[in-house]
Amino acid sequence: MIKAENLCVEYGARYAVVDVSLEVMPGQMLGIAGPNGAGKSSLMQALVGLIVPGSGRVEIDGVSNKNQRAFRRAAARLAYVPQKQHVATGFPITVRDVVGMGQYAQLGWLGRRSAAQVARIDQALEKLGLSGLENQQFSALSGGQQQKTLVARALSQAAEVLMLDEPFRGVDAKSQRAIVRVLKEHRAAGGSVVIVHHGAEILTELCDELLLINRVLVARGSPAQLLANPKHAAMLGGEAVDFASESVPLAAQTSQRFHPMTIAG
Repeated sequence: MIKAENLCVEYGARYAVVDVSLEVMPGQMLGIAGPNGAGKSSLMQALVGLIVPGSGRVEIDGVSNKNQRAFRRAAARLAYVPQKQHVATGFPITVRDVVGMGQYAQLGWLGRRSAAQVARIDQALEKLGLSGLENQQFSALSGGQQQKTLVARALSQAAEVLMLDEPFRGVDAKSQRAIVRVLKEHRAAGGSVVIVHHGAEILTELCDELLLINRVLVARGSPAQLLANPKHAAMLGGEAVDFASESVPLAAQTSQRFHPMTIAG
């Protein structure tokens, strides 16, 4: 389980995430949506331990980020797929090697894979329809094929929780459906998924719960009910509210001005 309490992320004097709390339970599909620049990626990176929040708390299976060494070990049990534009694509590496990178933290000091680990790479390639491309250079693939490769890399970890940041951006319809199918299969097997996305149709199809973020948590509930509200649906486009730090802690300011709406699913 992942749990965040009163999480704040700032970059210098600029706040990206303010006082956000959430839980990800086993078997849950949680969506995170909001305007451009609303702090969605920063929230994801704080949850997986890539950035250290300025305040608040994150726990992974009861292990707190206050103990960074133990938290990094716990975070290795999560599989994170960043936005594709943040992944270097020009480096000479094959599709199979990219998928195998998901297992690096699990390899011994000799770097040898077990038969089970090799099998997981094969299965991930097959599930995403990449078996015939495994020896191709990653840089030579289409955008959709590259995204499927990154999802396959996450699957090769055999992680219980998949964390995906805008996995459908710039992806063709066929690749999109392949990724959707894999995410549904992962949940059906008891795994959890956290996905940042801006498309109402996929959020409604996939997610049990949706968080609407605009640096603060604006609303939470089932996607169908939240997005039926025109004000909430409009948050999937546009730009975020810009908060700058002031003498009064921003979390204290926003806690009085913003009250997340909760709609039961």
